[in-house]
Amino acid sequence: ALRGHQHAVRCVAIHPDGQTVASGSVDGEIRLWRTLDGSLCQVLSGHGSSVLSLAFSHDGALLASGDGDGRIALWQPA
Repeated sequence: ALRGHQHAVRCVAIHPDGQTVASGSVDGEIRLWRTLDGSLCQVLSGHGSSVLSLAFSHDGALLASGDGDGRIALWQPA
């Protein structure tokens, strides 16, 4: 179990290399986790409402997210 979001998780995406999973939540945050041990890598904040969709680019350099207000954001995760 990956614990850290304050509310329900609505979406997930797996990095193309399989080593990271992103989770988006009703709390408006995106959390990046290491698949090997479940440790938290990074928290991405900026959405004003629930994160409802996530997708990594083919090369994994970008993460796209969409929220309940219709906003789309592009991130360059560390």
